[in-house]
Amino acid sequence: MNKIYNKNTFLLLFVIAAISLNLRLGITSVGPLMDTIRTSLSLSNAQASLLTTVPVLCMGIFASLATV
Repeated sequence: MNKIYNKNTFLLLFVIAAISLNLRLGITSVGPLMDTIRTSLSLSNAQASLLTTVPVLCMGIFASLATV
């Protein structure tokens, strides 16, 4: 029973680390490409600012739920 718990714990930590690495690239790559994204999608300044604001807000909101 203890080995199963350790295996599941290791798997969960690995999945969390893999997801966090994937999210980091998406958040950090939007800023340098903002002008290109805005012109190719014909976004207003407010819409373009949501591309960088929404991920940060979601991390702040859902971080408090992570302990639950």
